[in-house]
Amino acid sequence: MALPILLPNINKIIYLDGDTITLIDLKEMYDIDMDNYYYKGFLDYLKDSFNPNNNLYLCSGVLLINLEELRKDDMVNKTYEFMNENKKKLLKERFHDQPIINAVCYRKNGILPAIYGMFNYPNLKKLYKYSKRYRYQYKYTKIELKNAFHNPRIFHYNRRKPWKTRYKSRGMLWWFYAKKSGYYNEIYNKYKKNLRGRKKKLIGKKK
Repeated sequence: MALPILLPNINKIIYLDGDTITLIDLKEMYDIDMDNYYYKGFLDYLKDSFNPNNNLYLCSGVLLINLEELRKDDMVNKTYEFMNENKKKLLKERFHDQPIINAVCYRKNGILPAIYGMFNYPNLKKLYKYSKRYRYQYKYTKIELKNAFHNPRIFHYNRRKPWKTRYKSRGMLWWFYAKKSGYYNEIYNKYKKNLRGRKKKLIGKKK
């Protein structure tokens, strides 16, 4: 949340959590219009104790960020003020940055297309069930979710982590790219005791 100050000469960035994989050149996401927006992200459901009665709630794991707009409106200082006023309450939250972004910046937040940041649900039935939790004016349609499920641009492993459960929730795709990274042996040796499921040969399709 201090990025507007830490990166004073940059006006726009993409932020990705470490549990994501990208399947396209991110320029098409970077080129999305951000005029008059602070953040755009994948739509999540409200799961913290801050409720600004906003029309959407963003997952902070995949974000397109307008640093110039945040600087213009002095949002860094406003964020620190909010954190100082809500220290005890924030300590009880599981996702510390997510409630802050949604509570402080919601008036200028927007939604990314569902293809950017699709969660790793194992099937459409569970994805649709999850989407029923949305209680906002703006939400994804079933068609958008289905397209994003089958053709994601960015895949976010915010459900089952592939370094814990390799063979569920598209974990094999993550391991496929881990194998291509040049750090596969290091990754595997670190997490092999945590992996569950049958021993299989890693497979995957190039994207």
